[in-house]
Amino acid sequence: MTARLLRGKTVAKIIAGKLGYVYIDTGAMYRAITYKALKMGADLHDGVKLKDLLDKTSIDLRQTGNGQKVVVDGQNVSDAIRYSDVTDHVSLVSSHREVREEMVRRQRKLAETDNVVMDGRDIGTHVLPHAQVKIFLKASVEERAERRYKEEREKGMRTSLEQLRQTIALRDKKDKKESERARCLR
Repeated sequence: MTARLLRGKTVAKIIAGKLGYVYIDTGAMYRAITYKALKMGADLHDGVKLKDLLDKTSIDLRQTGNGQKVVVDGQNVSDAIRYSDVTDHVSLVSSHREVREEMVRRQRKLAETDNVVMDGRDIGTHVLPHAQVKIFLKASVEERAERRYKEEREKGMRTSLEQLRQTIALRDKKDKKESERARCLR
């Protein structure tokens, strides 16, 4: 099944829908705190202060007929967390041990209360290593850029496909570097 056949939906979203499970986009959670940190002018290099901000932040993932809404402190930020300012900084925010530990705690709590399909980079290896079912899929930068391009066009955003490719490739590189650094710190 290719991304083109999914019409903008990830495999995880489709599986959750067919099973009647709650879909959880863990990346959206990191984007949500990044959005708030940027909005508040927080120091993105200070993990302790970001964790303090996260402790005072409500992040809700609400299921709707039109997909998942991301709500931060009562405000729908589903579109805002996808803009380039957040995308450019989410790897840095998520690289802080304090932030990751709190997010993992929240993600595990979500999995305890509902049947869920979690979509994220480290779900099967770190967040829920003993999950009943784990499926590991990796989409190419090209496929992911095309999916994001279509999503943004549908929302009226004018983004360059080539810019999206470059941004996704750079984020993958940053995430890989931060993941390796985090493993060394464990």
